Amino acid sequence: MPEMNDALGYPAGVLINGFQMTYTAMMSMAAHSADNEDSYTAVYSGDPGGTDADFFYMKNSDVKFLRIHKIKVYCTADVEITIKTGVTGTPINTTEVTPVNSLVGSGNTADMDCYSRAGDLALTGGNTYDSLIYDAACNREIVYTFYEEIALKKNQAVAFNNVTDPNAAIRMTVYFYFHEKVQKP
Repeated sequence: MPEMNDALGYPAGVLINGFQMTYTAMMSMAAHSADNEDSYTAVYSGDPGGTDADFFYMKNSDVKFLRIHKIKVYCTADVEITIKTGVTGTPINTTEVTPVNSLVGSGNTADMDCYSRAGDLALTGGNTYDSLIYDAACNREIVYTFYEEIALKKNQAVAFNNVTDPNAAIRMTVYFYFHEKVQKP
């Protein structure tokens, strides 16, 4: 019968029910990517300036997937923000947003386009991936975690759209990293 050995040549421990005993150290993919200088945040702070306005845009230019895993939001009024994937077009009248690397002291920059605007970016198409509903009565930041992550292949884009209140000031931080497709060995 074949056996699996550890790095020192000792056989792996197996319980009577057939389960193998292992000791492991685990870390999130985002933390792993931070160690590789490939994890970032991008911050939007402003008034989208209208209802149904695409106010924040991210497009992946890297061969690795851009993976959004968390978004933090604070608003001054009740707001619904839709996340639209697969949008097309060139954003107009933009302000460039420079993502910040999570590994302090890293010189790496995110291989992507990232823009914001106090007004509609004039993008077209796309699909609503999710809606972030913010109730101003809670008066605190809300963190939305995407365990399945929003993964953008090269040249794919995501936009954030202010659906409801044209007078809401929004503070939003998008947490993301770059990582190749994970495949079985």
